Amino acid sequence: MIKNSIIVSNQNNLPPFFFIIGRPRSGTTLLKMLFDAHSSVLVPPECQFIVDLYSKYHKKGYWSVADLKRFAKDVAGVWRFEMWRIPYDLLESTLIKSEGEVSYPELCKQVYLLYNSLYAKTELKLLGDKNPGYSIYTKRLMKLFPEAKFVFITRDYRDNFVSIMDVKFDIPWPSLVAWKWVYYYKRVKREALKHPDQYYFVNYEALTANPLEVIPSICEFLGISFEPTMLEYYEKKEEFTKMYRPGILKNIHSNIINEVNTSRVDVWKKRLTEKQVRILDYVVGDLAEEAGYDRVYKNHSIMTKISSIPGILFAMMIIGATSVIDLFPAKVRENLLSKGPKAVAFFILSIVNPKKLKEIKQKIESNKMQ
Repeated sequence: MIKNSIIVSNQNNLPPFFFIIGRPRSGTTLLKMLFDAHSSVLVPPECQFIVDLYSKYHKKGYWSVADLKRFAKDVAGVWRFEMWRIPYDLLESTLIKSEGEVSYPELCKQVYLLYNSLYAKTELKLLGDKNPGYSIYTKRLMKLFPEAKFVFITRDYRDNFVSIMDVKFDIPWPSLVAWKWVYYYKRVKREALKHPDQYYFVNYEALTANPLEVIPSICEFLGISFEPTMLEYYEKKEEFTKMYRPGILKNIHSNIINEVNTSRVDVWKKRLTEKQVRILDYVVGDLAEEAGYDRVYKNHSIMTKISSIPGILFAMMIIGATSVIDLFPAKVRENLLSKGPKAVAFFILSIVNPKKLKEIKQKIESNKMQ
């Protein structure tokens, strides 16, 4: 591993950002692994400190040592930052060297440059950030990093639903998951139309079926050369086991220890009921074809439409609440966004399916013990 602790006072000399975005369980982690394996790209594990600390720090111009120490403490306290394995004293000592006039985006980049990748680096040309949640913050990210590029990965909404059910990332309602899939797609597409040269859309299915065609194309978009060793990302299997708890690696990110494959494509055909597929097809509508997917059902009964309403309304409520919560202080917002949806989901399950809630809690406890 190479330590990339680079301090540069002029942001123009710092590597530009690119962001890997998309719905959770759509292949964002796979893209992260592929590009972190590139010798000129650095992509740390998922952590949303850029957005989480935005409201608190983005307007600051002059930073005192006390400000920088406070910033270091806040960064270290953001959920999942511990996976970057940056010693706190190194984080703090690095940041306080920037005392004076410095921008929030520049400080964020300096934090990224402290990350020690599992893969050897030569000349660093790009900083990457994989965050599904950033799909709804692209406008804000563009303000911070005008040079940034975005790689948006989509996955068949039916397979996406199956994967979310398997890992319990959301309430397993077809209409709720489908509505969020549509919301993410439309939101990113709207921003992409404003900045077409800075967005790249890729399908998970195409990526896994033809990696030697798709990955070089993304590399060209990002302005870097393709390296065949990118496809050997999974050879760091032993190191991955040190970064993730065994239960997490096995149940959530098992694909990062395997080469690119199509084993998770079209799993919905064997896993979903006709009712679930009908609801998913109805909520996504003709956006399915626009994104490259064929619906099974295009005509829908009144019962299908009625059955979809609760999930759609709840999804709209979650997105609306996220917009309101975004106005709260960083720590309060982080707690609400990380714990709120889970608390609401558990409450609903306690009413509609208490047996399922018990199974989920038992599985969570089992994973903690592994």
